[in-house]
Amino acid sequence: MELALNVRCTLRSPDVSGTCFSTEYTTECRVNLTRLRLQNIITHFLWNNDPELNHYDSEAPFHPEKFEPFRKRFLKLIYHPAPDVLDLEIHTHDGHLIGVAFIEDINLTHRHCKVGLSICEPAFLGQGYGRDTLAALVNYAFHGLGMNRVAADVFDFNEAWRGLLESMGFCYEGRLKDYLVRNGMFVDKEIYAMLAAAHHTGLGDTRDLALVA
Repeated sequence: MELALNVRCTLRSPDVSGTCFSTEYTTECRVNLTRLRLQNIITHFLWNNDPELNHYDSEAPFHPEKFEPFRKRFLKLIYHPAPDVLDLEIHTHDGHLIGVAFIEDINLTHRHCKVGLSICEPAFLGQGYGRDTLAALVNYAFHGLGMNRVAADVFDFNEAWRGLLESMGFCYEGRLKDYLVRNGMFVDKEIYAMLAAAHHTGLGDTRDLALVA
């Protein structure tokens, strides 16, 4: 069953004082992307302390975090989010919380941003939810936020993420050599991006999915 859902998202431009951006975007979807929900804090806490997720998705060295400082940080993300970031949860159409996603570095003046995602529940890996989520993020960035450029970062050992980006029409733009250390070794970070022209002319994946507030 596919759901048609409404989204209303209000962002304040980080570099144009007093400028607000608001839009409504309606699409059909297999996954739902929602704002972070306090009721799911325990799940987020467990994912936050998963070293394998940190290995693939975070530039910060892994250190287990106690619940109280995590709770304070999570509440800030919910109630006082950065003006140029959308932190999101990924839900299946039947309500399972399976991961997290983001749109960050949202610049409404120069119309560019960066996206990323993690399918955190192993039982939902390899079923196309990452692809559906990326399509939702890209579609919302271009059609909902009016972006001209959507970028994504790839650690050079993350072949699955690189393959997904390339299959969706993202283009390789460059490499930051020896960008971070993993398991005692330097690894590179690769930069991928898609422009609105490529997306709108069908060079990217243009399936319609939903982002819900």
